Amino acid sequence: MGHHVQPRPGRPRTRPRPPRCRARRRRLRQPRPASEIIRALRQEWDSEAHDVDVLAWAVPLRDDLRQIAQLQRRQADEIGPLEARYRQAGDARSLADATVDHSGAVIAAETEHRRDALLTVWNAQRQEAHANARTALDGPGRLGLRWPAVNRANEALARWAIKWQPIIPTMPTGHEAMARFADRADDTARIYAAVEDYARRQAQARHPEHTRNVAHASATHRDAVQALGELLDARGRCQEALGYYGRLGHTEDPGQRLTQIERQIADAEQRLGESRERIAHLEGCIAAVGTGGSREAPVQLDTSRPRLPSDAVLSARRQWLDERDAAQHAARLERAHAAATTGSPRESQSQETWRRHEPAPRLAGPNQGISR
Repeated sequence: MGHHVQPRPGRPRTRPRPPRCRARRRRLRQPRPASEIIRALRQEWDSEAHDVDVLAWAVPLRDDLRQIAQLQRRQADEIGPLEARYRQAGDARSLADATVDHSGAVIAAETEHRRDALLTVWNAQRQEAHANARTALDGPGRLGLRWPAVNRANEALARWAIKWQPIIPTMPTGHEAMARFADRADDTARIYAAVEDYARRQAQARHPEHTRNVAHASATHRDAVQALGELLDARGRCQEALGYYGRLGHTEDPGQRLTQIERQIADAEQRLGESRERIAHLEGCIAAVGTGGSREAPVQLDTSRPRLPSDAVLSARRQWLDERDAAQHAARLERAHAAATTGSPRESQSQETWRRHEPAPRLAGPNQGISR
């Protein structure tokens, strides 16, 4: 019968560690290879450079959008009353024009009626006046036998002339002149024009409100022109102020775009801070590798004052900057070649001075590296 051994009290029984766990702990105690840390640093430098490029593009854009939004608000406060005044002046002008058109139509209708009535009377009396004129111009004859007829003809012509002289200003007053005028009273165009002018003056005299309406309409036209001039001047000043910002100044809703840019800036600043913290930690790992430290006990960094990285970090960063400059130069050459082959205008002519408002550049953009 076997003998069962009881464990000693107070000492817990421990299980032996498997070989796999011990190997993993030995690997964790080993320092991280310097080449792996340098590769991680290059990635963090790329991320830092990208965020710096984003901020270099977005921060001026944010400031300009804030100024544009402020300008648009101030200009809306200035232009709004001017637009309301111009609309009011335009409505008054339209109403005055309608009143003038109505009174003018009344005068035109009455003028036409009076003219037609006068011309009917003129045409009815024309034959009689012509006959009297021939009798007066033929004279009394050699023996003077037609003096009574000549006198009656002259009296009829005088009555006829007295009646039409206010209507036809060219009507003569002398007997012989009246007779000759009546004999050749076939200048229809001039006589019709004189009759129509007389009829119009008579109609206007019956409707004096038309003159007041015309004067009021002229005043409303002057007010509308003045209001339009002030509105155009204000808009011109606004366009000049916004034109300083190029195409950006014509943004319809700068507030919405400003919100998007501020969100991008906040995200980029957060990523930039995290990248720089990781860069500082990786530089500390490089120092730990040089001093024989381990991954489990990284070097504590003194963040109260700037610390120069090791020679390995300086050498790696110099190489990274050279590669970045070469990539930027190659990208510029590629863009210049594409512009030359497609016949597009030169970059200095085709682009405005608002280049900072274009989308954020890629890693191989026009910036010259990041100094630390």
